[in-house]
Amino acid sequence: MSLVSRLPGRVVRALLLMVVVGVNLLAAPCLVRAEVVSTAAEGRPRLVRVVGDESYPPYLFRGADGQLQGYLVDLWRLWEQKTGIHAVVTASEWSQAQAMVQDGRADVIEMLFKTAVRQTRY
Repeated sequence: MSLVSRLPGRVVRALLLMVVVGVNLLAAPCLVRAEVVSTAAEGRPRLVRVVGDESYPPYLFRGADGQLQGYLVDLWRLWEQKTGIHAVVTASEWSQAQAMVQDGRADVIEMLFKTAVRQTRY
């Protein structure tokens, strides 16, 4: 019996979430635009619009009920709790998700890894 199989489910989920966060931080997978919707009074964002590929399990995908699920949904909900800034998480076909960031309909694109071509676009 492996060590992982002996751990409680919540510990395994927490470890997986840490891996996802680590990958996000180390691989620079998301792009944050400067035009995040902000309040004039505080100068800090009141919401951030996040987009990703709707078919990228286990990170982001639609469940049988059509609702978004995955590590990224959980991560952004945790981010909301910690920052008090609402995250609107949406998902679409990958090329559409990229277009949403490029034309300003989204502030963050998840799971975007750095490439030479993307470096010139973003």
